[in-house]
Amino acid sequence: MNDLSNRTSQVHAILQEYIGIHDQIFKPSFRKSTRIPGFFKAINFDKHFEDLGSLSKELGELSIADDLGDQHAVLTEYATALLHTIDELRALCKKLSLRSQGGDYSMEEYKNDVASYQESVARYREIGSKLNLHLSKNKMMGGMAKRPKSRMLISHFVHIIAGLLFPNVFVWTGDGIWAVVLLSIITQGIDRIRIYRHYQHEFELIDRIHGIKQGRDVCFEMDTLFRHAQALIFKVIWYGSVTMVAARFRR
Repeated sequence: MNDLSNRTSQVHAILQEYIGIHDQIFKPSFRKSTRIPGFFKAINFDKHFEDLGSLSKELGELSIADDLGDQHAVLTEYATALLHTIDELRALCKKLSLRSQGGDYSMEEYKNDVASYQESVARYREIGSKLNLHLSKNKMMGGMAKRPKSRMLISHFVHIIAGLLFPNVFVWTGDGIWAVVLLSIITQGIDRIRIYRHYQHEFELIDRIHGIKQGRDVCFEMDTLFRHAQALIFKVIWYGSVTMVAARFRR
């Protein structure tokens, strides 16, 4: 059990570092999008390429004991999927680095590479959900299905841009408040539906592994929906305020 815990901790540490690099590349930022001398922050693809290479090597050299039973099989499968994801992002960094130096890398090629990378992310997260279940059986913390954290930043970015673009719409009047509430309900409603469907998928996976065919009971479903509704109300208030503040700043 100690060996399982040590190996899992090592893989999880690599996962955390990889996610940090992913977010530095993909998360939206004013400094990335605004090409103002002294303010613009270019993405250092060469450094990311080297750092991902180190993570790839570390993960590739990590040995997982064969006597861990099912945990060995799932952890090995997960480490393999994560390694493939890291290598795909590393290859993408190399191409983007060459492109920044005048190399030939078309938008069509870029879209195909990103789509392939996203499939790899989905794959390691799917296996991570199964691994989390094995870890929970041994009273160990999961977290292997963790996705790169960029959605919250994107939500803030969308609401800030809306406030900056339409400062005279999002004002502290009846119509302005209704406008910002409607915007927040649409954006955050879509996000809550995405999160709800994600967790339903996670529950379905766990139920299949346990051999449960009937699914969750009605009380559980109602409680889940109630909690999502509470989260939606909070997010409408928060992101609505972000839009209003951005609009006030623009005026």
